[in-house]
Order: sequence, then structure tokens, then C-alpha cells
Amino acid sequence: MTETACHIPVCILAGGLGTRLAPYTTVLPKPLVPLGERPVLDILLGQLEAQGFEEVTLACGGMEGVFRAYLSNYSSRLTIRFISETTRLGTAGCLSTYPEPTPENLLVINGDILTDLDFTEVVQAHRDNQSQLTVAVHRLKHPLAYGVVDTDETGRVTGYREKPIHEVPVSMGIYVYQRRVLQSLPSGEALDFPDLVLRLLKDGNKVTSFHNKAQWYDIGSPGDLERALQALNEHPARFLPDREAGNTPGETPS
Repeated sequence: MTETACHIPVCILAGGLGTRLAPYTTVLPKPLVPLGERPVLDILLGQLEAQGFEEVTLACGGMEGVFRAYLSNYSSRLTIRFISETTRLGTAGCLSTYPEPTPENLLVINGDILTDLDFTEVVQAHRDNQSQLTVAVHRLKHPLAYGVVDTDETGRVTGYREKPIHEVPVSMGIYVYQRRVLQSLPSGEALDFPDLVLRLLKDGNKVTSFHNKAQWYDIGSPGDLERALQALNEHPARFLPDREAGNTPGETPS
């Protein structure tokens, strides 16, 4: 059966140690760190449900019990499953434990991001491009802390730029895997996503990027968390779609 853009399964990577986000992550896994009143994971699940996705698997590392406890009263149309690792397999290697049957395509999302991206768009782009792997890309503005001196080959100064802002394309932690790539992941082998990309390129696979203008915040440090919370407080409707039940974990449907 051919998958529609929103009917493909989703895997949320939720097993990171979150050491840069200490002390929050001394008691909570990073996807359960709250942004205001709601954990990051709750926001992400609400977005996926609102966009029509149906099946989500949490790759929990060794913290499956924590996520099961948190989601035990979760009210949603989503079917939520869990996979965990006995040893750490990395951000790509953990997908070798994804249960059979291997889907035609799999949307993979880091569990520590805040974005208003329409995930169905990256899925559709992946299918239109017939890619083995698609990486959603955000153009990050990176200000330099110093003045930049431009010179020619003789050393003569030709210009001066005070603390210029560079834009670089960065991975959003949102990917679409084609079945063949998932099946190629060696069982039990640790493999991080950057190494997988290089391996695929070396073997001649088609890896494409999906550029977009979505808002995106990586919640990797206390400063990042504060910036994400500010964006959420300023434009809540951008990130928090209405849910049919209107419930958050811990509440029961009325």
C-alpha cells in the first residue's frame, strides 16, 4: 500500500543523555523537560496528531519506564509504541531496533526540538525526490564576535566588517529514511547520524535536503531552552495546535 504524506510512521529519538541541559536532565530525560506548562514531547506529539500522523514510536534509550509512566494517561488518537536499547547505539544505530515490518518510509525527529514545521511537507519532498534519506535544514544566523579584516594576496587591507553575521545551513534533527537505508543499518552497531550520511554518500545513495522557513529551536542547553520558551510565549498558536480532546498527560477526558 502506498503511504500518504501524513500516514507514514514516526520515530522520536528520546534517548539522549542531555548533559548540556543539566541540572534539568538530572531528574528528567530531555524530551520531558517543560517548556512553560508542557514538556517538549507533549508539544511534539500534539503537532503530529494535528497534522494527521497516526503512529509514533519513542526510541527511549534506557529510559522506557520513565516515558511509559509519563504517557500512561495520555489522551490522543496517536498509537504510541516504545523501543529501548540495552547498549547505546547512537542517533542512527538505534533505528536498527525499529520493529518489523520495516516501513516504506520513516519520519525521524529528535525529541528535543521546538519547531512550527509542517512535517507532512518534508515527507512529501522526500517522496517527490525519490531520496534514500532527506534532512530538514534550517538557515542559522551565526554572528561572529570579532571584526573581520579582508585582505588581498599581498596583505593589503581591502575591507573591514565589524562582527558580521554568517548564515549556515544546519540540520533540524528531522529526517525521512527510505526503507533500504533502515534495512542497511547493522544490528547492534553504534552509529551516529553524521557517520550514516557520509556512509550513504560514499556508497552513491541519494541524500537530499529540505530547506524551509519554519521556526526552529534546538533545546540543548539552558540558554537554548530559554530562547525556545520565549518564542513559545510570544507566539503560542504557532507551536500549539488545538487538540480535539484538549487534554494533557495526567488529565482524563471529560
